[in-house]
Amino acid sequence: MLELVLEGDTMNDSRCLAPARRLGRCLAVLLAAGFILLGSATLLLAGERTPTVCTVTSSSNPSLRGQCVTLTATVSGWTVAPTGVVEFHLGTSSGAIIGFGTPVDGEFSMSTSSLALGDNQIFGVFKSDLHNEGSSAPVFVQTVVEAPMTVSGTVRSAATGVPIPFAGMQVFNSVPALIEPDLRADYAGRYSVQLPPGTYTFHVTGPGWSEVEQPVTVPDSDYARDFELTDHHEQLVYRFFNMKGGVHFYTASDAEFINVYSTLGATFKYDGPAYSVSLLNTLGQVPLYRFFNRRNGVHFYTASEAEKTRVQTTLASTYNYEGIAYGVRIDGKGIPVYRFYVPARNAHFYTAATGEIFKHSGLSTSYRYEGIGYWVAGGTD
Repeated sequence: MLELVLEGDTMNDSRCLAPARRLGRCLAVLLAAGFILLGSATLLLAGERTPTVCTVTSSSNPSLRGQCVTLTATVSGWTVAPTGVVEFHLGTSSGAIIGFGTPVDGEFSMSTSSLALGDNQIFGVFKSDLHNEGSSAPVFVQTVVEAPMTVSGTVRSAATGVPIPFAGMQVFNSVPALIEPDLRADYAGRYSVQLPPGTYTFHVTGPGWSEVEQPVTVPDSDYARDFELTDHHEQLVYRFFNMKGGVHFYTASDAEFINVYSTLGATFKYDGPAYSVSLLNTLGQVPLYRFFNRRNGVHFYTASEAEKTRVQTTLASTYNYEGIAYGVRIDGKGIPVYRFYVPARNAHFYTAATGEIFKHSGLSTSYRYEGIGYWVAGGTD
């Protein structure tokens, strides 16, 4: 590269007119000899080309089958804007040309929706021009996958048909490889997942339910698939906070949970599971009795036969007996559930969570600790 620099107002200075005329004649000679004038003071020898680098990028990778994808070849390293042709080859650097054109400011783009399913090897090739050397981009792999379908349904109890809240799922493909490690149904047992057409294995379970494994073939359309669980050995106890009464409500009924969650959300805020109880009629299990206080709208729970009898015989005008809530133990086997009395609400609070036990034990005036109410199968810590 040869650079000629004219400093100051040389061309307008009368003392420099003769040298300037001589310079003009020199430039004419240089141009005739094969030099090219760039700007006002740079000369480039014709035939000398600048090395370039070519790269390929994609607007979406991976893309869905039939989706329009824009491929862009970028030519860099040039001094003079490249005017050589850019070609996109499929398979090899000399394979079928799927698009070509002249770059603008070093870039050329093309769009296509006809790439095959799977990995497509694409080679970008820049053809040399008068000022720039040609270059080939490293192989670019555009992956095309099937458009996913919506697979949805409900997880239910085979015995009752009642939806199972928060049922868990794992989905494996045919390899097999785990592709959905933590799919979870909502409060009403409903799930939805996006999967390309193909064959999969669903592992489905619910809190306290044994896992089932079932194959699912997803067609080229949205697909509805329900699951039923049968081996129910442990049940979650759901806890709500009554925002109007400032007290808690507990239920082990999936149907009741779904009803309260979906229709009484303005009053009852779901806290999460309180603990779990066994559904096996094992020796040592006793019923937990549930009462409803007509005056303040609060539920009372007790596993004591003597306390149940006393409430029914002496407080029948206040407490309505609603039946057995679920089974618990009173022989010290399992996770203890601690019982507190809340004088301001004339209500009781029950918890198996260690953090809550320590928190409320220090609030002797607000929460009066009454001891362990009963034992259950599992806690939530």
